[in-house]
Amino acid sequence: MSSIPPQRVTKKGYTPLEVRRALSVSLFSWGIGAAFFAVINGPVFTYFLTKYLHTSDTVFGLITGLGAFGVLFQLLGSYVIERTGHIKRNFVIFGILGRLPWLAVAAIPLFCPVRDGMSSGGQAMVVLLACTLCAMLINFGGAGWSAWIAAIVPSSVAGKFFGYRIGLGQLSSVLTASMTTLLLMRYVGEGWIYAVIFTLAALAGITEVVCYLPVRQIPRPIEESPPTPAEIVTTPWRNALFLRYSLYTLVTWISYTMLGPFLWRFFYETKANHGLEMSVFNATLLLYILPTILMAWASPIWGRAVDRFGCKPVLAASALGQILPGIPWAIMRPDFVWAIPLMMLIGGLMWPGIDQVNMYMQVREFPELRRTTFNAMSAIVVGLASTIGPIFGGLCAGFWQQHLHQLPFLPSWISHYHLVFLTGMVLRTLTLLLLLPRIPLAWAAGKATVTWSVAADLLASIPGLHRRPRKLFPARPRVTR
Repeated sequence: MSSIPPQRVTKKGYTPLEVRRALSVSLFSWGIGAAFFAVINGPVFTYFLTKYLHTSDTVFGLITGLGAFGVLFQLLGSYVIERTGHIKRNFVIFGILGRLPWLAVAAIPLFCPVRDGMSSGGQAMVVLLACTLCAMLINFGGAGWSAWIAAIVPSSVAGKFFGYRIGLGQLSSVLTASMTTLLLMRYVGEGWIYAVIFTLAALAGITEVVCYLPVRQIPRPIEESPPTPAEIVTTPWRNALFLRYSLYTLVTWISYTMLGPFLWRFFYETKANHGLEMSVFNATLLLYILPTILMAWASPIWGRAVDRFGCKPVLAASALGQILPGIPWAIMRPDFVWAIPLMMLIGGLMWPGIDQVNMYMQVREFPELRRTTFNAMSAIVVGLASTIGPIFGGLCAGFWQQHLHQLPFLPSWISHYHLVFLTGMVLRTLTLLLLLPRIPLAWAAGKATVTWSVAADLLASIPGLHRRPRKLFPARPRVTR
């Protein structure tokens, strides 16, 4: 650092060149890394569990949920960072190790294939252990990533930058989902194609981590008296903002994750069992590709909305956008399939507000002191909800599948999945009405104002359309916090 002119060093110790390099690496690497997560969390893995391993609803929910249980290791990773100040080393080492368990999943179709449509409990156990180990290692290594990047990204463009980053990742996810789904359709029923896809995904995930090697990390300052494990656990919960935001996040994400995985099951289920009986490509197109393209388009605009209005009104608007188009799932039947694109259109355009608020809370709203602890605990809350949600959804689906006949007043086309969807919608509505208003964040505008502004920016971003009329869409003041 001594050879760098002082005027060329930012206030946090990074040169402008290093800032540009870090931003470029973060964008490029996520374009690759998103492909990894699109495979392990997307339609390919769901189809693998449903159509190749033939898992039950309960086992499916267990695998989907316990894969997120490893997020508890973010807390241990935060403890190590707060005592050493080093983030990059853990991120690289454990990030690479965390992608390797997927090679074990890739090996199942090659060395322990499913025969005659019957899978063994051992195959499901390998998948469960691989998912859990992957989550543990990745979360331990990634505990301080947001604090590391937050120290580099200029405050004035944080929302916009992370919006573009998320959008780029979503485009990569769409391409990955499209190509892998077409491969599954081309080689339907052949196990080796899963081995190829999961192996390439693991390599993509490793490449994402390796991209960060040129990015320097200035060690975080270490407190004179480093925090104890007990202080690491309790510090975030003594903060009123964190406490109330986390309670809202916990319940809301349970509702999100209990619904999402079982939509795939509902799409694949036969019409005789009151499902939609869609092909893997059509299901992927409607549930993944269409909303992800829309999210990629809307993410930067929602990022600017956070910069302009603040977190709370953006969160309220986007949360409402997940309730209204989600209600029809509780009454969905093959006759109403025409409504699904409209539902996914609204949901896909509104979801990025939730993503942007979650990211902005980590890099700007939580206290700077022990920020990695706050971020780790926040990730644990999401991970806990992502564990409870699918398991709870699986238990609900299994219960209603056995007892639905005891409710003769229900229409004959109602399935156990419809009741799972209804439960999720009720939880979402309760959190919006009861928990979100109690979060101590500035309310700079109403939900309608935020939605109207985002809609105007979306229209203005379409080539060939004029900029929004000043009288109809007046410029909104920037929120000062």
